[in-house]
Amino acid sequence: MKEFTSKKKLEKFQLEKLKWTVKQAKKSAYYSKRLKTIKISQVSDIVKLPITTKDDLRSNSPFGLLSVSHNKLSEYHESFGTTGIPVSSLLTKSDFDNYVDQINQCGVEFNEKDVMLVRFPYAISVPAHIIHAAAKEKRACVIPASSRTFVSPHTRIIKLMQKLKVTIFASLPFEAVLLYETARLLGYQPKKDFKTLRAICVAGELLTQGKKELIERLWNCKVYNLYGTTETGNLAATCKKGNLHSSLDHFLFEVVNPKTLEPLPLGKTGILVVTTLTREAMPLIRYNVGDVVKLLPSSVCSCRSINPVLEHFGRIDEVICYGKRMLPLGILEESILNFSKELNSNFWFIILLEDGILVKIEAENPKVRIDSKGVLFELQREIGIPINFELVPKGALFERERLLEVNPVIKPKYITDWRSDGSRPETLDRLMIGYHTFIEPKDR
Repeated sequence: MKEFTSKKKLEKFQLEKLKWTVKQAKKSAYYSKRLKTIKISQVSDIVKLPITTKDDLRSNSPFGLLSVSHNKLSEYHESFGTTGIPVSSLLTKSDFDNYVDQINQCGVEFNEKDVMLVRFPYAISVPAHIIHAAAKEKRACVIPASSRTFVSPHTRIIKLMQKLKVTIFASLPFEAVLLYETARLLGYQPKKDFKTLRAICVAGELLTQGKKELIERLWNCKVYNLYGTTETGNLAATCKKGNLHSSLDHFLFEVVNPKTLEPLPLGKTGILVVTTLTREAMPLIRYNVGDVVKLLPSSVCSCRSINPVLEHFGRIDEVICYGKRMLPLGILEESILNFSKELNSNFWFIILLEDGILVKIEAENPKVRIDSKGVLFELQREIGIPINFELVPKGALFERERLLEVNPVIKPKYITDWRSDGSRPETLDRLMIGYHTFIEPKDR
């Protein structure tokens, strides 16, 4: 991690790295023609460079963006492919080390007393490998539990956490909720029975402030967000004060208008575009990440970092559109979580209808009654779209007994659409297709 004492020193560093990155990118088949006449004299010249899209990466995978010889490659990874054809990510040893450095910018600060359980899949995607290496670099003990398999079902993970006195676990945000539910099924009280747990590191999924606070309440520990992509590395990490700071020693960040792709000023919401500064094998120039974000000045956080705070609102292809109103999933989720807090609800599901939004919420506390008319009025005024809530009993959206099954790794989905072809699932577990039928005996 490179520390900067002033913005002037940071800008000098970024300019040097940007010039190097453009020179390095020109070695690839893809960028050699696109950047042929480009010259960089200041960081603001970045706007002269062409935008790179995910489709560009897909159509030129696996080697079209390669900027080093094959014998310098150290690792190959691919994205999950949840939003389309998987995207290739080629890494040298230096690239992988930089991915690790990006993780260690997180305020969690792994140390030799930590026992960390990694719940990401040790497969072709990258999160498990880099967070494992980051913790090992700080001399922590790592349990490579991987994702849901016949070897590592939810029940076994809870037992490992208990007997090995795990201090940190790393997973998708939704997985942290499922592990909490599994612990309760097994008779544990997570707030009391996992006293060694000091932190949860999450990645790979939208984490709103409301969901962060929910997971912290469930487990009684801090949650640290690691925001990035397989093709770029970790773009931002949560500091000790709980804010997500962008990694300016590895990336240049832009927020652009989703329609015109014109750069927007600090504080405006738009689409994230990043340029790698330290990537050898596959440098990316003005890569359109496809996420809706806002960059705020570092002064909004008291941690003294000079890196801007990043707010993430979800994927641009998950933006809900009704007429001229565009609503990012993250803003809707934040409203839902505020509504569901008093219901002790951990599960909710969005159904997009032709004339508005229906949100189903499991109500674990049926005695609580909310002034729905008042709440709905405030929500509709806030989001500008007709919205209704349906309170359903515990288990209606997610059958807890499924957590005793052995399930494949999948990213969660919270939304179904009236415009979708074919069947339209109305519960979380029906949407999460592919469950195996094997059930682990309860007395094992």
